Amino acid sequence: MASIRQLTVTPAPLPESWTAPEASKKSISHEGLMIDNLSALVERKLLPAGAAYLAHVRRQVHNLSYEEIDRQAEEERKRLAAANGDDNGEDDLGVGEEEESEELLAQDAKEWKKEDIARLRGLVDLTLGLDPRIKRIKQEEKEAREAKKKAKNPAVDNKAKLEEEKKKAEEDAKKKEEEDKIARAEAKKAKLAAANAAKKARRQQRTAEDGTPEA
Repeated sequence: MASIRQLTVTPAPLPESWTAPEASKKSISHEGLMIDNLSALVERKLLPAGAAYLAHVRRQVHNLSYEEIDRQAEEERKRLAAANGDDNGEDDLGVGEEEESEELLAQDAKEWKKEDIARLRGLVDLTLGLDPRIKRIKQEEKEAREAKKKAKNPAVDNKAKLEEEKKKAEEDAKKKEEEDKIARAEAKKAKLAAANAAKKARRQQRTAEDGTPEA
């Protein structure tokens, strides 16, 4: 078992030639600030403050435990989330849930571009009420994005041009084919008319030679 022993230590006396050092006249740097003269010591009263102290006072005054504090904080968080529409990380901008009318349910989903979605959803204050300046800004942003996308990937622009040229060539070929078809039909019709005229002329000639009237 360890035992405790007390030792008496007496420091050696200062030498007679020792003198107290004089105060330094140099400036003292602290956190980037130059302090030329140090002020004398002053007794001040420190007061507790801060979030931790306020939480401590709240627990003492209301006689609350840490579990009750956590429960209240969780309830407040849920209340704020419900008020701000932050459920599931989505904000409905204060619109909330809306009932879908029979008219809305009867609409053809394929024709949605032709419908006024704001009116169908009951947002009368928003229907066709978009500021023209906002439309202009959105259009400019869209054009800027497309230009940036094409500048980043020139192949996309080239591909679009090739597809446009291919489509135009197909349309020209189809148009030429239709023109050739019409020309062949006209030629066939003219040939048939010429054959009928020649046949009629021969019949008239035979009638004249035989001396019998044409039937």
